[in-house]
Parts: sequence; structure tokens; C-alpha cells
Amino acid sequence: MKRLGIFVVAIICTCMAFISCEKEEQTKTEDFSTHAIAGNYVGTLSALGYADEPQRAYVTLTRRSSDVVSFEISCENFDINPDPVNLIVSEKNGVVTLVSESAYSISGSISNGILNVTFIIGSDTFVFSGKKD
Repeated sequence: MKRLGIFVVAIICTCMAFISCEKEEQTKTEDFSTHAIAGNYVGTLSALGYADEPQRAYVTLTRRSSDVVSFEISCENFDINPDPVNLIVSEKNGVVTLVSESAYSISGSISNGILNVTFIIGSDTFVFSGKKD
């Protein structure tokens, strides 16, 4: 009878350990923003200081980790297709902020499903605004 009691307690402890680990794994994989914002965005690109009409542009945000996405932009009319840049993601009060992980001059935000990004290439400053496709 004593062995049966010890056996039952051991099984209960083992089951509780598996349930406890499963909850921790779920919490780790539920990254706050990078899963939600990763994807393709379609919008317009403007060059500040120029009278040119905004041009159609495409942005891809690719999840790199729980707090970093890779930013790529393409716009044929402005002949823009730079190398990807990693952006650190943070969230406060429903607004996602994107800031360059390196010395690149790029920053942005996502609010109400609209991605706004400002970046500098050479001496030109560009502004992208668009929605997830």
C-alpha cells in the first residue's frame, strides 16, 4: 500500500512538471510584435524636398528574433533596392516602434496597421507609408 501511494505521488508530480514546462514553452513562442508585423507592405514612397509625386513601393519585414525584424524596401521609380537592415522592435500603448540596430539612419512605427518608415540614402531622405498586403 505504501509503494502504491509513493507511485501515485510520483505520477502526479511528473504530470505537473510536464504541464508546467508546456506553459513556459507557449509563453516563449508568443513574441509580442514580430509575428504580428512580419509580412509584405504596399504603399507610397516620397523623397523629402522634391516635388515628385509619391511612388508605389514595397516593404518586407522579416522576423529575425523576438525583438528584431529585417527591413527591405523596393521602389523602381526611385531606383531603390538597398540591402536589408535589421530593426529593433518595441511596443508601447499599441504603437510598434522600429529603430535601426546599427548606424543606419532608419526608424519607423506601426500604428493602426499603417507602417511609416523614414530613412536616408546618400543625401536624400525618404518616407514610406503603407499597409500590410
